[in-house]
Amino acid sequence: MKKWVGFALLIAVVALGAMSTEVISFELLATQYTDLKSMINANRWRSMGLFACLYFVAVALSLPIAAVLTLSGAALFGWLGFIPIWIGATSGAVAVFLVVRYFLSDWASQRLGGVAGSVRAEFLASPFRWAISMRLIPLVPFWMANAIPAVLGMSLAAFVGSTALGIIPGTLVYVGLGVGFDQVFSRGEVPDLSTLSSPAVLGPLIALGVMSVVTTLISRRKQRGVDASH
Repeated sequence: MKKWVGFALLIAVVALGAMSTEVISFELLATQYTDLKSMINANRWRSMGLFACLYFVAVALSLPIAAVLTLSGAALFGWLGFIPIWIGATSGAVAVFLVVRYFLSDWASQRLGGVAGSVRAEFLASPFRWAISMRLIPLVPFWMANAIPAVLGMSLAAFVGSTALGIIPGTLVYVGLGVGFDQVFSRGEVPDLSTLSSPAVLGPLIALGVMSVVTTLISRRKQRGVDASH
């Protein structure tokens, strides 16, 4: 039964993902930007709460609009937009983690042998560090960084902590970019998204991720040395 329910959920998520890119886009935001800003200025905190809920749904369903929401939220709310984005992303990631663990934990326990079993053992030896590393490397899709720890058996508490901490650097970078889009949207224009893949944006994030991986590997090697000496 779990397989069929999981398969049905996967189909639903893929369908919603395809539709979400048509419903939420920078082009649509540019045409409605002035009205949205007026509504937000009239009740900023309630608007932030609603945006956090929207972000949670997008992440929980792994919809391919997180970058659009992050930049749009930053343009609309300014640096305060970091708060609902961070809350929505963290809580949405936890939802994905719990769903994957429920549907795949038994399957993973039965089939993760050999090389996969070694990977699982290595991950669980330093789960917080490895999870942080995945969060810091922008080349790792967000949904994958949510699903892999669940499949490998990471505890919920460690996952929540590593997610809440690990998404901060990347979120701050993208919020900083989005804040600069405010004037572009106010003119009814669509911002140039080529900056998202520029070395100035990805470089520092990749460097952080690599540093995290290196320090994790060094820590694990030292730990194995200590264990071997005993």
